[in-house]
This record gives sequence, C-alpha cells and structure tokens, in this order.
Amino acid sequence: MLKIFDHSKESAAEHIRYLIARITTGIIFGVLIFTLGRYCFIKSFAEESFAKLSSDEFRHFLIVSFRFDVKFVCLAYILPLVLGVFCFTRKLSAIYRRFYVVMNLLVFVWLAGMTVIHYFYFKTYDRIIDVFFFAPFKEDPIAVAVTVVKDYPFFTGMAALAVACALYLWLTAKISSFLEKHIRVPEKTPMRAAFCFVFIAVFGMLCRGSFGTFPLRQLNAVVSNDELVNAAVPNGPTALHWAWKWYNLQDKIPKVSEDQIIADFKALGLESTREDLFAPLRIRTDKNEFLEQNQPDIVVTVMESMGWHMFNYDIPEKRDLYGELRRHFNEDFVLHNFVSGGNGTSASLTRLFVGAPDMNLSTSAYSTREYILNSFRAYQKKGYKVIYLTSGPGGWRDYTAFLKKQGIDQVIEMNQVREWFPEATSDTWGIDDEFLFKAAYKVLKEEHGDKPILMIMMSITNHPPYQVPGDYQPKEIPLTEEETKRFTFENTPAVFAAFHYSNDQLGKFLTKLKSDPEIADRTFIVATGDHNQHGIAYTSNPQELVFGRTVPFYMYVPEKYKAHDHMVFDKNRFGSHKDILSTLAYHTLSDAEDYTLGCDLLSDRPCNYPYAFNETVTILPDHKGACAYGHSRVLTQGTMSEDAPAGTDFCSEANKMYSLERDIYHYSARHGKDRSK
Repeated sequence: MLKIFDHSKESAAEHIRYLIARITTGIIFGVLIFTLGRYCFIKSFAEESFAKLSSDEFRHFLIVSFRFDVKFVCLAYILPLVLGVFCFTRKLSAIYRRFYVVMNLLVFVWLAGMTVIHYFYFKTYDRIIDVFFFAPFKEDPIAVAVTVVKDYPFFTGMAALAVACALYLWLTAKISSFLEKHIRVPEKTPMRAAFCFVFIAVFGMLCRGSFGTFPLRQLNAVVSNDELVNAAVPNGPTALHWAWKWYNLQDKIPKVSEDQIIADFKALGLESTREDLFAPLRIRTDKNEFLEQNQPDIVVTVMESMGWHMFNYDIPEKRDLYGELRRHFNEDFVLHNFVSGGNGTSASLTRLFVGAPDMNLSTSAYSTREYILNSFRAYQKKGYKVIYLTSGPGGWRDYTAFLKKQGIDQVIEMNQVREWFPEATSDTWGIDDEFLFKAAYKVLKEEHGDKPILMIMMSITNHPPYQVPGDYQPKEIPLTEEETKRFTFENTPAVFAAFHYSNDQLGKFLTKLKSDPEIADRTFIVATGDHNQHGIAYTSNPQELVFGRTVPFYMYVPEKYKAHDHMVFDKNRFGSHKDILSTLAYHTLSDAEDYTLGCDLLSDRPCNYPYAFNETVTILPDHKGACAYGHSRVLTQGTMSEDAPAGTDFCSEANKMYSLERDIYHYSARHGKDRSK
C-alpha cells in the first residue's frame, strides 16, 4: 500500500488534500440537505407532535436522526472515495478530478431528489416510503409518468433542481478549496499512509452509523410513542433502503379462488359455500350474564425462547430454572404438550395475531389488509381496548405500524417504558423483563381507563447474546459436560442464567398481580413461549422434533370466573398457539362471534381443527402420529420415537391443514379490505 504514495510525494499530498476536502464537503452538504428536508417535513406534518416532546425525547430524536443522515450520506460517497484511493499519480488524479465533479453532482441530485420525493410521498400516502413505492413500476410507465407530471410540481421541481445544482457546485468548490488549503498531510510516506488509513476507517464507521455491536438499523428509528415524530427520523434514502429490503423479502402472494378455499375445507370434512365462504371458521361463545356484567382484563405474555426443553434441566433445590414461576405453574392450568405456531418470534406473533404463515407480513405490501383470522376483532366488538406491550423497539419489523393497521389500539414499546421507569436496564435487544412487567402492572393499575383491556406482551431478555442485569444475582446452575455439549452457545451458563431470570421475573409479576385483589379478581393471565430455545440441535435428535417445538401454555383464571363457568382441563391435552385466543374468547366473551382455527383448551367441546399445529410439526387429533419436516412419525408419550410404518401417511392429513392455513392467508391478502384507506 505504501507504494501508492511513492510516485510523487508532492502529487500524492495534493491528491489526498483534494480527496479529503471534497468528500468532507460533500458529507456536510448532504447532512444539511437532509436537515432542511426534515425541517420542512416537521413544519408541514408534525409540528404539533414535536411541540409536545420533552427535552430528552427531542435530544434523542436529534441524535438518532443525525446518525441516519451521516450514515446514508457516507454510503453515497463510497464510490468516489474508493476510486480516489487508486488515483494518487498526477495523471490519474487529473482524470479523477474531472470525473469527481460528475459523481459529486450525481450524489447531490440523488440526496436532494430523494428528500423531495420522500416529502411528497408522505404528503400523498400519510406514511414514509414503504414497499408500495415500488408498485408503480409494475404499471404502465407512460401512465405513471403522466400522473407524476399532472399531480406534482414536476417542471417547477426540475427547474429548482437545476438552479440548486449550479449553486451547489459553486459553493462546494469554494468551501472545498478553503478546506484543501488548511489540511496538513504528513510528509513521510508511512505517516501519510497511516493518515489516509485513519480517514478511511472513520469513514467506514460512519457508514455503519454505530460504534457498537450492531450497525444503525430500522429498529433504532423509533424514538417516541408519537408516530409522526418517528416518521420524521428517516431521510429519503433511508426510507427507500428499508422499503427495498422488505420488498425483496416479501412473499409473492398467489391468487386463490373461492373454489380452492371450499376444496380445502372439504378435504377436512367441512362444508363451505360461496355465499358463506368462511362458515367453518365461525364460532359463537355461550351467552353468560356474569361475563356481560363483569368483563375481565386479559394479559397474554409471550416469553422469548421459553421452551420446555430448558425446563427439563431443572432439579429443585439443586439447579432452579423456575424461580418465582414454580409456585404459579403448580397452582394454575399448565399444558406441557403445547407447540408454538412458528419457530421464530415474528413467525409466531404473525400467526397468533392474524393467522398468517408469513413472518415478513408486517413489512410487506399486504400488511394493511384485513385478515379473517384477526385475533383482536371479537374483543374490540365487545368494547375492549387492545394493547401491545413490548420490551423492544416499536420499529422492529415495523410492528407498531402493522399492529395499528390490524386494529390494535395502543403500542407501548421500550421508549415509553424508559419514560415511565428512567432507571430501566436494557440489553442488546431492549428493556429487561423486570421493567416490562412493571410497565404491564402500571397499565393494569394506573393507566386502565373505562374499557376492559386485552394486553399482549413480548419479552426480550432471554435472547442471544444472553445477559442479565448487572444487579441480578442468578443462582448457580451446575451442568454436566454432556449437558453442556448439547448447546451450540459458547457461554452455556449465561443461557441458563437468562432463562432463569426471565422465568423468575414472570413469576414475580404473577405474584404481584395475585396479591392485588383488585387485579387478581378481574384478570385472566396467559403465558407462553414464542418458540423453544434455539441452538439445541434438534435435527440431530429426530426423536425430539415434537419436543423441540414445545412451549408452555400457562393460564390463571380468577376464582369467581371459574364459579360462573364450566371448565374441563386435561393436563395431557395437546394444543398450540392457534388455540390461545380461542380459549380465552370462549371463557371471557359472552355471546360473541369469532373466526378461528383454534380450539377451546378448557372444555371438551368439539373443534373443527383439533391439531397441535406448528409451521414444521403437526400433531394429529388422535395424538398417536405427527408430521415433521415432511416425514410421518409415531408418537409415544409426546415424543417421536420412530418413523411411521410403511404405508402410514400422517403427513397427508397434516398437509390439509397447512393448505387451508396458507390459502386462507393468501385469499385474505388479496381480497381483504385495505385498512390504510
């Protein structure tokens, strides 16, 4: 690398000064362009929202916005910088300078153009650039061009851009020349090389937007509970980058006819017609005058990576993995033969919320559709306020926007929790579970309001990289060498410590609720895992492929509600996430209509879909067989002991369920009402 500078020390020094001065000037102007665009955005769309911000929130907004601006301006100057590094000779430097003017102008046009487009996109669609931005490219290009010219100040904008380009070239030339005169480049070649290396290294870090473990990402853009404030964080190129990323990830939704839906139901022995296409999904709960007069609150806690496998390592008095949770698992309803809907957080939540087998739905063009299997609809019709409370950032997978489009009334995420509890500790992914549960208690106790509440919570602490708050002292959990080998993580004790911490905090939350009669007497509580623990090598242990998808189903029911209900509980029963909201509906809603694939786990009433249903494992109604990864297996006490005998095809039955779930989702995605309009 040193030879690059050996052609002519004088010409190399000139080129270094030129390169650094031009790149620095370009970055400064790029940030100014984004700042001006953001100012116009706030004045036009979010002035009232910003007037309500506290000084700490506004400071946080400025810092995060600035980081996104610097990051995407630097990304725009990567090519000019890389080319400049290879042009240290006098001849190449002269050629580079001519091309740099063009490259610099293109960068300016890109940054300024996207800033303007972002502004008008929000003005038109009331949202930042998203995947719908790419929809016009599938339309008639002439028609799109005509629309743009007619509906927007196209020619005025082009004229203004031309003037801005001329002014930009003049100003940057002046400022760059000034900087160039004041940059001091070391005379000795090794020091000069080090000088350039430091500049490039700093530039590279600015392109990451972060000096931490992770680069600056979309989930960092949620800085407030006000959506308009969050919408002002990303600049045009940032929003376009997010949209392009999710556009490439989203599924292509195929066309599904009504006849196909009818055929799917028929394959399962159910009757459907064009006039009442989803009749086999419809349920109606019993009329219950007590429920009508005493609508309960409902809390559904989805715990990160809470799987039964980890609990199997528990030995009371020797290595405690339950903590405070043990008492409640002994007192209340608990199912062991229960599987998660998906095998990842988003996959499970999307199935739980809207019955959609698409982990990318929240960021796709179909996120605004109304889905027939929406789990909130029945509760909202009965006057419930539906709340989603998460330890993480609301911008994760764009869940805040997605859930509000699906009818959730309020999203409370880590910034709100921090506002309530400034002392809250956090890890890589969000607020520690202790403070999630403090926030939940605050909602139930202090923020309740007149409506009954359905609150769904998502914890985060038991997630890689595993760590617990510094002031938390977990009990030592001794493991044998053989047990340690089973895990793919280097720091296995940390895995168990995080698992114990999360369970203990959930247990303490339950204890606190039960010790408060005002809450305990009116609140149903459900807890489950979003999926089993990852990194335990289930594919290498095929006999555990069902066990590897099992998560707890825990349910607390107040005594006075048990007294006015008929509940039948079988601890050996099989179930899955699809049954959670259905079970709750049957026992918390009077005379309510709902559409569901779920069963009532607290009764012996018939169910159209008596499958324990996971995205890769389906357990058949008789609980003797299952289909996992396309292979029929025999179940013995919930464990896949061996391949099914020749000629046995459990997967044929399971595939009928998969087809129905998939086709209902695709049909809703194409035909459901667009809730963004």
